Amino acid sequence: MNGTTQTAAQSETVAASAPLRGAWDHIEEVNQILKTAFPLLILCMETLVDQINSHFKVSGEEDIYRLICMLMQDAIQVKLDFCWDGRSLTCPLELRSQDERSGR
Repeated sequence: MNGTTQTAAQSETVAASAPLRGAWDHIEEVNQILKTAFPLLILCMETLVDQINSHFKVSGEEDIYRLICMLMQDAIQVKLDFCWDGRSLTCPLELRSQDERSGR
């Protein structure tokens, strides 16, 4: 009984002192096991991953289009933030014309 308690305590200290492994460490371990046990399976999986990566690769034109769209959305958001007075949207030109009409 005492030997079992010591073994359990030793395993707890070893588990507590071992650093936590990340997901990529587990994936790498499974990958190494598959390479040794099933070499043809891992070859097919690597080919499949390469095909998926090449199929979903973004072209230069798409990348430029996405960048321009993001810049336009940012500009619109900044413009809306600038024109928002807390109650309604007012354009800076409308503010200037209201100031001129009121004599400010």
